[in-house]
Amino acid sequence: MKKAFLFSVFFIFLLTHAGMARSRQAADFSGCDLVLTTYGTLRRDITFLKDVPFLYAILDEAQAIKNAGTASAKAARLLRADHRLALSGTPVENHLGELWSLIEFLNPGMLGAASVFQSRLAKAKELDEATRALLARA
Repeated sequence: MKKAFLFSVFFIFLLTHAGMARSRQAADFSGCDLVLTTYGTLRRDITFLKDVPFLYAILDEAQAIKNAGTASAKAARLLRADHRLALSGTPVENHLGELWSLIEFLNPGMLGAASVFQSRLAKAKELDEATRALLARA
């Protein structure tokens, strides 16, 4: 459902993309300034959401995509956006491999393939300077 909100001197057109009555047509997103959805809806509707161009894709509670193999992580990486932002209070809880999925959403290809990244981490008990520099840059 599209709603308009007046902020100061401009309108923001908001689309809440959730529920059974949600549209499944990419054209219905045109003219919207902000689209809100859930990770579950993103997973279910990624077949057409991947074709919608967004200016920003912002993931709240981005730890939901820290496991790169989950449907949510895969769907998030398929979104087309000029700019990306991931908000998380707990980006890495168990191991640095969780960081790969977040960085892959934010900067696709920056850390290379997940398998290469994992093997680099597995081989080193302590991170070498090159790996530390790469992670710091990310």
